[in-house]
Amino acid sequence: MEMYGVQQQLGRLQMGLETTQENYNIISRIRLQAEEEKRKYQDALKTRSGKVQANRDETDKLQSELDHLAATLKQIGKGTQDHPPSSGSVAM
Repeated sequence: MEMYGVQQQLGRLQMGLETTQENYNIISRIRLQAEEEKRKYQDALKTRSGKVQANRDETDKLQSELDHLAATLKQIGKGTQDHPPSSGSVAM
């Protein structure tokens, strides 16, 4: 009788082991899929980050050009105020 109980316990343990192995395999597949998805998102992030940085660099360059033009216009405006056009213009 004791042998029968041990065999039943062994059978239950074997079924538990198989269930645990199945769960492990499922979790392992899910983990691999998640890691692959993570890699894809990281690659996309790296690409987008590079584009964002390129846009920032271009924006900085254009802002610098705009500031330079604004300073030039300001100097031209000062020069015009310092030397107003002569009132003796020739009218036709």
